[in-house]
Amino acid sequence: MHSLLNRKALAERLRRLNAYRVFVVVLIPLAWLFFVALRRRRSFFQRMLTNCNVACFIECWSSVAKGKLIDTESPLAHEINNAADYYLTKAIYDRREFGQYERLLLGWQYALWYTRDIKKPDEHRAQNFAAEHDLAPIFEKYANLYNYVCFAATKEIEKLEVQVKEPTSVQYWRSKVRFNLLPKPLNAKTKARAVRKFFAELVRELKLRFARANYIKIDFTLSDLTALITLCGALLLILGYVRIFILGVYFGFPFQNYFGVADYLTTSLNLTGQVLIGGVLTAIFAYVSVATSNSYSVQQTELQTTSTQARIATIGYHFIGISSFVAVALAYFRLDYIDDVAALGALVYVGAFVLGRASIAIFENPLKAYVAMSLVYFSLAATLAGALRETERLNRPPNGSHMRALQFEDVRYDEKEWQIVAFTTDYVIVRNRQTKQLVVRTRKELKSIETS
Repeated sequence: MHSLLNRKALAERLRRLNAYRVFVVVLIPLAWLFFVALRRRRSFFQRMLTNCNVACFIECWSSVAKGKLIDTESPLAHEINNAADYYLTKAIYDRREFGQYERLLLGWQYALWYTRDIKKPDEHRAQNFAAEHDLAPIFEKYANLYNYVCFAATKEIEKLEVQVKEPTSVQYWRSKVRFNLLPKPLNAKTKARAVRKFFAELVRELKLRFARANYIKIDFTLSDLTALITLCGALLLILGYVRIFILGVYFGFPFQNYFGVADYLTTSLNLTGQVLIGGVLTAIFAYVSVATSNSYSVQQTELQTTSTQARIATIGYHFIGISSFVAVALAYFRLDYIDDVAALGALVYVGAFVLGRASIAIFENPLKAYVAMSLVYFSLAATLAGALRETERLNRPPNGSHMRALQFEDVRYDEKEWQIVAFTTDYVIVRNRQTKQLVVRTRKELKSIETS
Protein backbone atom coordinates (compact mmCIF):
# COMPACT_ATOMS: atom_id res chain seq x y z
CA MET A 1 0.00 0.00 0.00
CA HIS A 2 2.86 2.29 0.90
CA SER A 3 4.58 1.55 -2.42
CA LEU A 4 1.46 2.44 -4.35
CA LEU A 5 1.36 5.87 -2.71
CA ASN A 6 5.05 6.48 -3.29
CA ARG A 7 5.19 9.67 -5.32
CA LYS A 8 8.62 9.06 -6.77
CA ALA A 9 7.70 5.57 -7.99
CA LEU A 10 4.42 6.84 -9.42
CA ALA A 11 6.19 9.71 -11.22
CA GLU A 12 8.72 7.29 -12.66
CA ARG A 13 5.94 5.05 -13.97
CA LEU A 14 4.17 7.99 -15.55
CA ARG A 15 7.40 9.15 -17.15
CA ARG A 16 7.96 5.70 -18.64
CA LEU A 17 4.35 5.54 -19.79
CA ASN A 18 4.63 8.90 -21.54
CA ALA A 19 7.82 7.83 -23.29
CA TYR A 20 6.09 4.65 -24.42
CA ARG A 21 3.11 6.65 -25.73
CA VAL A 22 5.38 9.02 -27.60
CA PHE A 23 7.12 6.06 -29.21
CA VAL A 24 3.87 4.30 -30.17
CA VAL A 25 1.74 7.29 -31.10
CA VAL A 26 4.34 9.51 -32.76
CA LEU A 27 7.51 7.73 -33.82
CA ILE A 28 6.00 4.56 -35.30
CA PRO A 29 3.47 6.43 -37.52
CA LEU A 30 6.23 8.79 -38.66
CA ALA A 31 8.48 5.87 -39.56
CA TRP A 32 5.58 4.19 -41.37
CA LEU A 33 4.82 7.37 -43.32
CA PHE A 34 8.49 7.68 -44.23
CA PHE A 35 8.66 4.20 -45.73
CA VAL A 36 5.31 4.65 -47.50
CA ALA A 37 6.60 7.89 -49.05
CA LEU A 38 9.81 6.13 -50.05
CA ARG A 39 7.84 3.33 -51.72
CA ARG A 40 5.72 5.87 -53.60
CA ARG A 41 8.87 7.55 -54.85
CA ARG A 42 10.18 4.17 -55.91
CA SER A 43 7.07 3.63 -58.04
CA PHE A 44 7.44 7.19 -59.34
CA PHE A 45 10.96 6.62 -60.65
CA GLN A 46 10.23 3.06 -61.78
CA ARG A 47 7.58 4.41 -64.16
CA MET A 48 10.22 6.68 -65.68
CA LEU A 49 12.58 3.73 -66.16
CA THR A 50 9.75 1.71 -67.72
CA ASN A 51 9.04 4.55 -70.15
CA CYS A 52 12.76 4.67 -70.97
CA ASN A 53 12.68 0.95 -71.83
CA VAL A 54 9.51 1.34 -73.91
CA ALA A 55 10.92 4.29 -75.86
CA CYS A 56 14.13 2.37 -76.55
CA PHE A 57 12.15 -0.66 -77.77
CA ILE A 58 9.91 1.37 -80.12
CA GLU A 59 12.83 3.26 -81.62
CA CYS A 60 14.82 0.05 -82.17
CA TRP A 61 11.81 -1.75 -83.66
CA SER A 62 11.10 1.15 -86.02
CA SER A 63 14.70 1.05 -87.20
CA VAL A 64 14.88 -2.72 -87.73
CA ALA A 65 11.34 -3.84 -88.66
CA LYS A 66 10.84 -1.24 -91.42
CA GLY A 67 7.19 -0.48 -90.69
CA LYS A 68 6.03 -3.88 -89.49
CA LEU A 69 3.61 -3.98 -86.58
CA ILE A 70 5.07 -4.59 -83.15
CA ASP A 71 4.75 -8.20 -82.03
CA THR A 72 6.20 -8.66 -78.55
CA GLU A 73 6.23 -12.45 -79.00
CA SER A 74 8.37 -12.39 -82.14
CA PRO A 75 12.10 -13.36 -82.21
CA LEU A 76 12.96 -9.78 -83.16
CA ALA A 77 11.29 -8.45 -80.02
CA HIS A 78 13.26 -10.93 -77.88
CA GLU A 79 16.49 -9.80 -79.52
CA ILE A 80 15.70 -6.13 -78.89
CA ASN A 81 14.76 -6.81 -75.27
CA ASN A 82 17.94 -8.80 -74.67
CA ALA A 83 20.12 -6.06 -76.17
CA ALA A 84 18.26 -3.33 -74.25
CA ASP A 85 18.66 -5.24 -70.99
CA TYR A 86 22.38 -5.54 -71.63
CA TYR A 87 23.10 -1.93 -72.58
CA LEU A 88 20.68 -0.21 -70.18
CA THR A 89 21.72 -2.25 -67.13
CA LYS A 90 25.49 -2.04 -67.59
CA ALA A 91 25.81 0.50 -64.80
CA ILE A 92 23.70 -1.67 -62.48
CA TYR A 93 25.96 -4.69 -62.89
CA ASP A 94 29.07 -2.53 -62.41
CA ARG A 95 27.75 -1.27 -59.06
CA ARG A 96 29.81 -2.63 -56.17
CA GLU A 97 27.24 -2.38 -53.40
CA PHE A 98 23.79 -0.81 -53.10
CA GLY A 99 23.23 1.41 -50.07
CA GLN A 100 20.43 0.89 -47.58
CA TYR A 101 18.17 3.64 -48.92
CA GLU A 102 19.27 3.00 -52.49
CA ARG A 103 17.91 -0.54 -52.20
CA LEU A 104 14.52 0.83 -51.20
CA LEU A 105 14.33 3.54 -53.83
CA LEU A 106 15.79 1.47 -56.69
CA GLY A 107 14.29 -1.85 -55.66
CA TRP A 108 14.01 -3.36 -59.15
CA GLN A 109 17.54 -2.30 -60.04
CA TYR A 110 18.82 -3.80 -56.80
CA ALA A 111 16.99 -7.05 -57.63
CA LEU A 112 18.70 -7.15 -61.04
CA TRP A 113 22.08 -6.56 -59.40
CA TYR A 114 21.42 -9.18 -56.74
CA THR A 115 20.43 -11.84 -59.33
CA ARG A 116 22.98 -10.75 -61.96
CA ASP A 117 24.59 -14.20 -62.13
CA ILE A 118 21.22 -15.84 -62.86
CA LYS A 119 19.34 -13.42 -65.13
CA LYS A 120 22.14 -11.49 -66.76
CA PRO A 121 21.48 -10.89 -70.51
CA ASP A 122 23.56 -12.55 -73.22
CA GLU A 123 26.37 -10.07 -73.79
CA HIS A 124 27.75 -11.46 -77.07
CA ARG A 125 24.29 -11.85 -78.62
CA ALA A 126 23.39 -8.29 -77.67
CA GLN A 127 26.58 -6.83 -79.10
CA ASN A 128 26.25 -8.79 -82.35
CA PHE A 129 22.62 -7.74 -82.74
CA ALA A 130 23.43 -4.06 -82.14
CA ALA A 131 26.32 -4.19 -84.60
CA GLU A 132 24.32 -6.02 -87.27
CA HIS A 133 21.50 -3.46 -87.26
CA ASP A 134 23.58 -0.40 -86.32
CA LEU A 135 21.63 0.13 -83.07
CA ALA A 136 24.55 0.98 -80.80
CA PRO A 137 23.84 4.77 -80.88
CA ILE A 138 20.22 4.17 -79.85
CA PHE A 139 21.18 1.86 -76.99
CA GLU A 140 23.88 4.24 -75.77
CA LYS A 141 21.45 7.16 -75.80
CA TYR A 142 18.87 5.33 -73.72
CA ALA A 143 21.49 3.83 -71.41
CA ASN A 144 22.54 7.40 -70.63
CA LEU A 145 18.89 8.35 -70.00
CA TYR A 146 18.43 5.25 -67.83
CA ASN A 147 21.43 6.17 -65.69
CA TYR A 148 20.17 9.74 -65.49
CA VAL A 149 16.88 8.57 -63.94
CA CYS A 150 18.84 6.58 -61.35
CA PHE A 151 20.90 9.72 -60.69
CA ALA A 152 17.73 11.81 -60.22
CA ALA A 153 16.35 9.19 -57.83
CA THR A 154 19.46 8.86 -55.66
CA LYS A 155 19.80 12.65 -55.53
CA GLU A 156 16.70 12.66 -53.33
CA ILE A 157 18.23 10.34 -50.70
CA GLU A 158 21.64 12.02 -50.58
CA LYS A 159 20.90 13.89 -47.33
CA LEU A 160 19.52 10.76 -45.66
CA GLU A 161 22.65 8.82 -46.55
CA VAL A 162 24.80 11.61 -45.14
CA GLN A 163 22.84 11.62 -41.88
CA VAL A 164 23.29 7.87 -41.35
CA LYS A 165 26.94 8.17 -42.46
CA GLU A 166 26.61 5.99 -45.55
CA PRO A 167 28.50 6.58 -48.80
CA THR A 168 26.29 8.68 -51.06
CA SER A 169 25.05 6.64 -54.02
CA VAL A 170 24.37 9.72 -56.13
CA GLN A 171 28.11 10.09 -56.80
CA TYR A 172 28.23 6.73 -58.55
CA TRP A 173 25.26 7.46 -60.78
CA ARG A 174 26.55 10.95 -61.55
CA SER A 175 29.74 9.38 -62.88
CA LYS A 176 27.68 7.19 -65.25
CA VAL A 177 25.78 10.08 -66.84
CA ARG A 178 27.10 12.11 -69.76
CA PHE A 179 25.27 15.35 -69.07
CA ASN A 180 26.49 17.01 -72.26
CA LEU A 181 24.54 14.44 -74.32
CA LEU A 182 21.25 14.79 -72.45
CA PRO A 183 18.34 16.30 -74.41
CA LYS A 184 16.69 19.45 -73.17
CA PRO A 185 15.44 20.16 -70.52
CA LEU A 186 17.39 17.45 -68.65
CA ASN A 187 20.40 18.50 -66.63
CA ALA A 188 21.91 18.00 -63.18
CA LYS A 189 19.35 20.35 -61.57
CA THR A 190 16.13 19.31 -63.35
CA LYS A 191 13.22 18.63 -61.00
CA ALA A 192 11.79 15.11 -60.80
CA ARG A 193 8.39 16.20 -62.17
CA ALA A 194 10.02 17.68 -65.25
CA VAL A 195 11.94 14.43 -65.76
CA ARG A 196 8.72 12.40 -65.54
CA LYS A 197 7.01 14.74 -68.00
CA PHE A 198 9.92 14.41 -70.44
CA PHE A 199 9.76 10.59 -70.51
CA ALA A 200 5.96 10.53 -70.72
CA GLU A 201 5.99 12.91 -73.70
CA LEU A 202 8.84 10.97 -75.31
CA VAL A 203 6.91 7.68 -75.20
CA ARG A 204 3.70 9.38 -76.36
CA GLU A 205 5.47 10.97 -79.33
CA LEU A 206 7.17 7.72 -80.38
CA LYS A 207 3.93 5.74 -80.10
CA LEU A 208 2.00 8.35 -82.07
CA ARG A 209 4.66 8.49 -84.78
CA PHE A 210 4.72 4.72 -85.09
CA ALA A 211 0.92 4.52 -85.01
CA ARG A 212 0.48 7.06 -87.78
CA ALA A 213 2.92 5.14 -89.94
CA ASN A 214 0.72 2.04 -89.58
CA TYR A 215 -2.76 3.49 -89.98
CA ILE A 216 -4.85 1.76 -92.62
CA LYS A 217 -4.98 4.22 -95.47
CA ILE A 218 -8.17 4.99 -97.39
CA ASP A 219 -7.00 4.20 -100.91
CA PHE A 220 -9.67 6.21 -102.69
CA THR A 221 -9.05 6.83 -106.38
CA LEU A 222 -10.60 9.59 -108.48
CA SER A 223 -13.32 7.17 -109.63
CA ASP A 224 -14.09 6.32 -106.01
CA LEU A 225 -14.49 9.99 -105.13
CA THR A 226 -16.72 10.50 -108.17
CA ALA A 227 -18.86 7.56 -107.11
CA LEU A 228 -19.04 8.96 -103.58
CA ILE A 229 -20.24 12.34 -104.87
CA THR A 230 -22.84 10.59 -107.02
CA LEU A 231 -23.91 8.59 -103.98
CA CYS A 232 -24.36 11.78 -101.96
CA GLY A 233 -26.49 13.32 -104.74
CA ALA A 234 -28.71 10.24 -104.99
CA LEU A 235 -28.81 10.02 -101.21
CA LEU A 236 -30.24 13.53 -100.94
CA LEU A 237 -33.12 12.62 -103.28
CA ILE A 238 -33.77 9.35 -101.45
CA LEU A 239 -33.72 11.06 -98.06
CA GLY A 240 -36.24 13.61 -99.30
CA TYR A 241 -38.52 10.76 -100.37
CA VAL A 242 -38.01 8.93 -97.04
CA ARG A 243 -38.92 12.00 -95.01
CA ILE A 244 -42.11 12.63 -97.02
CA PHE A 245 -42.95 8.92 -96.83
CA ILE A 246 -42.69 8.95 -93.02
CA LEU A 247 -44.87 12.05 -92.73
CA GLY A 248 -47.42 10.59 -95.17
CA VAL A 249 -47.66 7.28 -93.30
CA TYR A 250 -47.87 9.01 -89.91
CA PHE A 251 -50.58 11.51 -90.86
CA GLY A 252 -52.39 9.09 -93.17
CA PHE A 253 -52.48 10.84 -96.54
CA PRO A 254 -51.51 9.47 -99.98
CA PHE A 255 -48.34 11.51 -100.43
CA GLN A 256 -47.69 10.08 -103.93
CA ASN A 257 -50.77 11.93 -105.18
CA TYR A 258 -49.54 15.35 -104.08
CA PHE A 259 -45.73 15.20 -104.17
CA GLY A 260 -43.59 15.18 -107.29
CA VAL A 261 -39.90 14.91 -108.08
CA ALA A 262 -39.49 18.66 -107.60
CA ASP A 263 -40.93 18.35 -104.09
CA TYR A 264 -38.55 15.52 -103.24
CA LEU A 265 -35.63 17.62 -104.48
CA THR A 266 -36.80 20.64 -102.51
CA THR A 267 -37.10 18.54 -99.37
CA SER A 268 -33.71 16.96 -99.99
CA LEU A 269 -32.05 20.39 -99.98
CA ASN A 270 -33.34 20.84 -96.44
CA LEU A 271 -31.75 17.49 -95.53
CA THR A 272 -28.20 18.50 -96.35
CA GLY A 273 -27.57 18.72 -92.63
CA GLN A 274 -28.53 15.05 -92.21
CA VAL A 275 -26.04 14.03 -94.89
CA LEU A 276 -23.35 16.14 -93.23
CA ILE A 277 -24.16 14.55 -89.87
CA GLY A 278 -23.94 11.14 -91.50
CA GLY A 279 -20.59 12.04 -93.05
CA VAL A 280 -19.19 13.26 -89.74
CA LEU A 281 -20.37 10.15 -87.90
CA THR A 282 -18.92 8.00 -90.69
CA ALA A 283 -15.54 9.71 -90.41
CA ILE A 284 -15.50 9.39 -86.61
CA PHE A 285 -16.40 5.71 -86.48
CA ALA A 286 -14.22 4.81 -89.46
CA TYR A 287 -11.24 6.47 -87.80
CA VAL A 288 -11.86 4.92 -84.40
CA SER A 289 -12.90 1.41 -85.37
CA VAL A 290 -11.20 0.73 -88.70
CA ALA A 291 -8.39 3.12 -89.62
CA THR A 292 -6.53 2.76 -86.30
CA SER A 293 -7.14 -0.95 -85.76
CA ASN A 294 -3.53 -1.83 -86.66
CA SER A 295 -1.99 1.41 -85.54
CA TYR A 296 0.52 0.30 -82.91
CA SER A 297 0.91 -3.38 -82.19
CA VAL A 298 -0.29 -6.87 -83.02
CA GLN A 299 -1.37 -7.12 -79.38
CA GLN A 300 -3.03 -3.69 -79.42
CA THR A 301 -6.58 -5.01 -79.73
CA GLU A 302 -6.09 -7.30 -76.74
CA LEU A 303 -4.40 -4.54 -74.73
CA GLN A 304 -7.18 -2.09 -75.59
CA THR A 305 -9.92 -4.46 -74.46
CA THR A 306 -8.20 -5.26 -71.16
CA SER A 307 -6.98 -1.78 -70.19
CA THR A 308 -8.87 0.32 -67.66
CA GLN A 309 -9.48 3.16 -70.13
CA ALA A 310 -10.83 0.75 -72.74
CA ARG A 311 -13.16 -0.87 -70.23
CA ILE A 312 -14.48 2.53 -69.13
CA ALA A 313 -15.00 3.56 -72.76
CA THR A 314 -16.74 0.26 -73.57
CA ILE A 315 -19.00 0.48 -70.53
CA GLY A 316 -19.85 4.10 -71.35
CA TYR A 317 -20.57 3.23 -75.00
CA HIS A 318 -22.89 0.35 -74.14
CA PHE A 319 -24.52 2.30 -71.31
CA ILE A 320 -25.41 5.20 -73.62
CA GLY A 321 -26.64 2.81 -76.35
CA ILE A 322 -28.81 0.70 -74.04
CA SER A 323 -30.07 3.82 -72.26
CA SER A 324 -31.21 5.16 -75.65
CA PHE A 325 -33.37 2.07 -76.21
CA VAL A 326 -34.81 2.39 -72.70
CA ALA A 327 -35.53 6.10 -73.26
CA VAL A 328 -37.31 5.35 -76.56
CA ALA A 329 -39.48 2.69 -74.91
CA LEU A 330 -40.36 4.87 -71.90
CA ALA A 331 -41.22 7.88 -74.05
CA TYR A 332 -43.39 5.77 -76.33
CA PHE A 333 -45.33 3.83 -73.69
CA ARG A 334 -45.51 6.50 -70.98
CA LEU A 335 -45.64 9.78 -72.93
CA ASP A 336 -47.07 8.49 -76.23
CA TYR A 337 -44.35 9.85 -78.51
CA ILE A 338 -40.95 8.78 -79.84
CA ASP A 339 -38.03 10.88 -78.63
CA ASP A 340 -35.92 11.78 -81.67
CA VAL A 341 -32.63 12.21 -79.77
CA ALA A 342 -32.98 8.84 -78.04
CA ALA A 343 -33.97 7.21 -81.33
CA LEU A 344 -30.90 8.67 -83.08
CA GLY A 345 -28.68 7.42 -80.22
CA ALA A 346 -30.16 3.92 -80.50
CA LEU A 347 -29.69 3.84 -84.28
CA VAL A 348 -26.09 5.06 -84.02
CA TYR A 349 -25.39 2.43 -81.35
CA VAL A 350 -26.70 -0.38 -83.55
CA GLY A 351 -25.02 0.92 -86.69
CA ALA A 352 -21.61 1.39 -85.11
CA PHE A 353 -21.82 -2.13 -83.69
CA VAL A 354 -22.97 -3.88 -86.88
CA LEU A 355 -21.54 -2.03 -89.89
CA GLY A 356 -17.86 -2.56 -89.11
CA ARG A 357 -18.29 -6.29 -88.56
CA ALA A 358 -20.50 -6.65 -91.65
CA SER A 359 -18.04 -4.79 -93.91
CA ILE A 360 -15.13 -6.96 -92.73
CA ALA A 361 -17.08 -10.21 -93.08
CA ILE A 362 -18.69 -9.55 -96.49
CA PHE A 363 -16.60 -7.15 -98.60
CA GLU A 364 -13.16 -7.50 -100.09
CA ASN A 365 -12.26 -3.88 -99.32
CA PRO A 366 -13.84 -3.37 -95.88
CA LEU A 367 -12.82 0.26 -95.45
CA LYS A 368 -14.48 1.49 -98.65
CA ALA A 369 -17.54 -0.61 -97.91
CA TYR A 370 -17.68 0.75 -94.37
CA VAL A 371 -17.49 4.37 -95.56
CA ALA A 372 -20.25 3.87 -98.16
CA MET A 373 -22.60 1.89 -95.90
CA SER A 374 -22.05 4.19 -92.93
CA LEU A 375 -22.74 7.30 -94.99
CA VAL A 376 -26.06 5.85 -96.13
CA TYR A 377 -27.00 4.40 -92.74
CA PHE A 378 -26.17 7.40 -90.57
CA SER A 379 -27.81 9.79 -93.04
CA LEU A 380 -30.98 7.69 -92.95
CA ALA A 381 -30.80 7.57 -89.15
CA ALA A 382 -30.49 11.36 -88.96
CA THR A 383 -33.35 11.73 -91.45
CA LEU A 384 -35.58 9.43 -89.41
CA ALA A 385 -34.77 11.40 -86.26
CA GLY A 386 -35.56 14.64 -88.11
CA ALA A 387 -38.91 13.25 -89.30
CA LEU A 388 -39.78 12.19 -85.74
CA ARG A 389 -38.86 15.66 -84.51
CA GLU A 390 -41.05 17.22 -87.20
CA THR A 391 -44.09 15.10 -86.30
CA GLU A 392 -43.61 15.91 -82.62
CA ARG A 393 -43.38 19.63 -83.47
CA LEU A 394 -46.63 19.40 -85.42
CA ASN A 395 -48.37 17.51 -82.62
CA ARG A 396 -46.97 19.57 -79.73
CA PRO A 397 -45.73 23.02 -80.81
CA PRO A 398 -42.99 24.29 -78.47
CA ASN A 399 -43.97 26.95 -75.98
CA GLY A 400 -43.28 30.43 -77.32
CA SER A 401 -42.98 29.31 -80.94
CA HIS A 402 -44.50 31.44 -83.70
CA MET A 403 -47.95 30.30 -84.84
CA ARG A 404 -48.93 30.56 -88.49
CA ALA A 405 -52.32 31.18 -90.07
CA LEU A 406 -53.17 30.34 -93.69
CA GLN A 407 -55.73 32.64 -95.31
CA PHE A 408 -57.61 31.17 -98.27
CA GLU A 409 -60.42 32.73 -100.29
CA ASP A 410 -63.15 31.09 -98.23
CA VAL A 411 -61.60 29.92 -94.98
CA ARG A 412 -58.77 30.57 -92.52
CA TYR A 413 -56.63 27.77 -91.02
CA ASP A 414 -55.01 28.77 -87.74
CA GLU A 415 -52.09 26.61 -86.56
CA LYS A 416 -53.58 26.53 -83.06
CA GLU A 417 -56.39 24.35 -84.45
CA TRP A 418 -54.84 22.96 -87.63
CA GLN A 419 -51.54 21.21 -88.26
CA ILE A 420 -49.79 22.58 -91.34
CA VAL A 421 -48.38 19.26 -92.54
CA ALA A 422 -46.73 20.20 -95.83
CA PHE A 423 -46.42 22.65 -98.70
CA THR A 424 -45.91 21.10 -102.12
CA THR A 425 -45.52 22.67 -105.53
CA ASP A 426 -49.28 22.59 -106.12
CA TYR A 427 -50.92 21.78 -102.78
CA VAL A 428 -51.16 22.75 -99.11
CA ILE A 429 -51.95 19.92 -96.69
CA VAL A 430 -53.44 20.68 -93.25
CA ARG A 431 -54.91 18.43 -90.55
CA ASN A 432 -57.36 19.25 -87.75
CA ARG A 433 -55.83 18.66 -84.33
CA GLN A 434 -59.08 17.46 -82.75
CA THR A 435 -60.99 15.60 -85.46
CA LYS A 436 -57.88 14.45 -87.40
CA GLN A 437 -59.62 15.64 -90.57
CA LEU A 438 -57.16 16.01 -93.48
CA VAL A 439 -57.70 18.90 -95.89
CA VAL A 440 -55.78 19.39 -99.15
CA ARG A 441 -56.05 22.78 -100.85
CA THR A 442 -54.40 24.08 -103.99
CA ARG A 443 -51.70 26.71 -103.54
CA LYS A 444 -53.45 28.96 -106.06
CA GLU A 445 -56.22 29.49 -103.50
CA LEU A 446 -53.75 30.59 -100.78
CA LYS A 447 -53.97 34.34 -100.29
CA SER A 448 -51.55 34.95 -97.41
CA ILE A 449 -49.59 33.42 -94.55
CA GLU A 450 -49.74 35.29 -91.24
CA THR A 451 -47.30 34.70 -88.37
CA SER A 452 -48.05 35.66 -84.78
